[in-house]
Order: sequence, then structure tokens, then C-alpha cells
Amino acid sequence: MTHYKTPSRLIALILILSVFGLVATAVLMPTDKPTMIEVVDLQSTSATLVWRTNRKVLSKTLIAQKPGWHPNVGFWFKSIFGFFPKIKKAEDIFTLNGQPSVIHMAKIDNLKPGTSYEVVVVNGLRLYKVNNLLIKTRPEAKTIPKLQAAFGQVVSSNAPIANALVLIYKDSDPTVKLSTLTDSAGFWFVNVAGLDLSVTDRLSVEAFTRDGQHKKMINQAGFYQPALLIDFNPKQ
Repeated sequence: MTHYKTPSRLIALILILSVFGLVATAVLMPTDKPTMIEVVDLQSTSATLVWRTNRKVLSKTLIAQKPGWHPNVGFWFKSIFGFFPKIKKAEDIFTLNGQPSVIHMAKIDNLKPGTSYEVVVVNGLRLYKVNNLLIKTRPEAKTIPKLQAAFGQVVSSNAPIANALVLIYKDSDPTVKLSTLTDSAGFWFVNVAGLDLSVTDRLSVEAFTRDGQHKKMINQAGFYQPALLIDFNPKQ
């Protein structure tokens, strides 16, 4: 009778691959489902998405026309190999340097006016369809919007915070939001003409730091917006 022995090298290889798989699952496939996902700056040919995770991860967004026309395998191919028909990818600007972040932001260009798209957020190798998120771009713009400025600075104990995410919207309509990032001196500027403000409208302004700090200011002057200081740690 012939006896077959499992080579010790094969057993060692299986153990190594098993350990590697567990590590890869923990690192590349975080269980952090995106929260606070928002579609901001929605235009006729572009859209910006911002979202938050419970811990620092590397993220990106994938977007596909004709929602539901394809299986998830399309998103997987686009995420891993960078190609798949009709799916666009946008990198998270907060993690472009390879540093994970709690706050995420990605702008997707070259979209079609008046078209619906499905959005997927990618953390590591895991795909998240957050509340079946769909967006529809605006119809093709016929006129250039006027300039109506809102601006200010984000600081902590009077020290400027660079690359903070700022969201701004009407108190009466939080569904339409605009966004920007602070510069190296903590200053930010947004053209709020797209919010169609009246003299009685008030604004809400939210600021998020890369490590997840959040501060919200409501009931701010809208039509005649003064400079707004957002201080995460005001000195008494």
C-alpha cells in the first residue's frame, strides 16, 4: 500500500497564506461603513462627495451610470485593476499622500448633464453602497452664476488649520450644500450664489478636521455674509 505524505513546505505555505489573509482582511478590508455621506457641489458635469469613517482609512469613490445595470464585479474590477466600462473613479483628496483619514472628499468630473448615477465608496478592498446612494446631475447650465462670497477662517486656539473641510448651506434647505477646503493659513472661500439666497436666509457652516473634529455654526448671516471665524479651541 502506498502512503502519501503532505510535504512540510506545503503545510508551512498554507499557514503563511492563512496568516497573511487574516492580516490583509484587517488592514485592507476595514469594517468601517461610511457615515455622514453627502453629495455637495452638484453641477451639470461634476459632483463632489464627502463622507466620514469611524477610524482612519484609505478611501475612494466609484460612480456608474444607469444604476443597477451591472453586478458588483464591475466595481471590484474598477477598484482593483482600474478599468471597467462606464464606471468612473475618483481618489479621496485627503488620502492622496497615502495617509489614512477620518474625513474624505472626492470630486468626479466628466459626467453627463441631467443623468442619474450610482455611487459606491471603497474602503480598502471593501465596497459600500450607502443607503443605495444615487445622484442626478443638474441640467446643462445656460448662464454663468453670479459671484456672492462667503468666507472665513478655521483655527484652533488662534492657530490656523489647513485642509479642513468646510460645508455651507441654507438653514431652511440642508439638502443643497457647497464645500471647500481651507488653505495653508486656514482661510476658506465659497461662492454661495448657487444657494439662491434671499435677504432673510440664514446659513449653517460646518467644519471638519482630518482627524475627525467637527464644529457647526448655525444662523449665520446669508445675503450679506461677513467673515466667519471657526475656532475649535477658543481661548477663554
